[in-house]
Amino acid sequence: MYFLVINVLLALFFLFLIFLGIKIKIWSYVPVNLFGLAISGLAIILDSLNSLNQLRILALFLGIAGVFIIDFIITYRDIHDEDLEEPEVQYLTNSSLFEHHKIISDERVIKRELDAHSDISFSDKLQALQTWKLGNRAFENANYPEAIGNYDLSCNWVPTATAYINQSGVLIHQKQWDDAIELSQNAVHLNAESYEAYMNFGIAYQHLSRFSDAIDAFSRATEIEPNKFEAWYCLGNVYQQNKDYEKSIDCYTKSLKLNADYTESWYNKGRALANLERNDEAMKCFEQAIQRNRSHFRAYYRLANVLSSLDFNEEAIENYDKALKLRSNLVEAWNNRGIALNKIGKLNEAIKSYKKTIQINPEYYEAWMNLALAQDTLGKFKQALVSYQKFREFVPPENEKYISISSRRIGEIKERLKDNIKPKKQSKKSKQRKQEADAFIE
Repeated sequence: MYFLVINVLLALFFLFLIFLGIKIKIWSYVPVNLFGLAISGLAIILDSLNSLNQLRILALFLGIAGVFIIDFIITYRDIHDEDLEEPEVQYLTNSSLFEHHKIISDERVIKRELDAHSDISFSDKLQALQTWKLGNRAFENANYPEAIGNYDLSCNWVPTATAYINQSGVLIHQKQWDDAIELSQNAVHLNAESYEAYMNFGIAYQHLSRFSDAIDAFSRATEIEPNKFEAWYCLGNVYQQNKDYEKSIDCYTKSLKLNADYTESWYNKGRALANLERNDEAMKCFEQAIQRNRSHFRAYYRLANVLSSLDFNEEAIENYDKALKLRSNLVEAWNNRGIALNKIGKLNEAIKSYKKTIQINPEYYEAWMNLALAQDTLGKFKQALVSYQKFREFVPPENEKYISISSRRIGEIKERLKDNIKPKKQSKKSKQRKQEADAFIE
């Protein structure tokens, strides 16, 4: 009787372990405990048939003991692996909000540093920890001077790379780039393998347009943490700013292999590809960005630019409209929408787009030139004259080609108006001006 009860309980226990293995995805539990369940079932059957003897009982006992030993080994291994796989460090900054500088909120990081100082008293370590935590709380409450003061006080108790990193992060948040670099250097002196310090270095150098230093900093961050998509993304951004588009594409590709859902990696890779006129690839990247974020107005705008450059003007206009629906004051989209309309012969609609551009930014000289050329093509010479003059008022002196065109047309229109000569419809010169309008793309 007791033997039967014990084996029924064992069978239920093995069923529980099978269920648990499926639930927590420890799949090795399943076959092992199925074997244990089979042994318990066999014991119950043999007992009911009165077919048990000492040899069979010993064999069943050894089988069940073997299952328990294997379960113990599996459990120990999984627990040990979890200990080895340390959770990701937590930050107060958020990469999804384009905050790539680092302010550490994870107590484990600073506690590990403090524990390494065996020569410092426990009370000093406790003060360093508490003032660091107060700094984090002040940052979360947007009290940045207090946050910096508390991090500084923490370093006075016990100098830690973590507190210096957080100081540099707050300074980056306040756009104090040089001071942020100095604090990041302090962090690196204490911990030469600090990923966060090099990320903060890179961000500060990038904003100071010290691209070579930024590349070195982000490259070092990728060496320390090669599986962090964010470091590759930031390195790609600097290469793109430095017009090294091939290298930037390589970095964005590596970033996307680590995190295919990061919208900005798709978007910026598309920009780099478009700058190399690899338009088909660029379009795919912008479409991927839009797929992940339907509110990404700049992705719609960039996609429209690529479509326009390939003379898919109707599709380009649709995407400019989507961008403008999301961001109605996107001045470049209004201007380039006008260009696309101009290319399919809808000059009056193009003029409305150019005027909207100028309404948003009266000094947008490209729109004044595009407006002047469209008005000129339609024979609206008085209006075109004003637009050419406005273009001349705002255009930089290095834009010699269109300064020359506008100067010539101002002279010709003044002569025409003085002589009161009526325009001929769609003359060769008006066709030439339409071609000039088509060419004048931002």
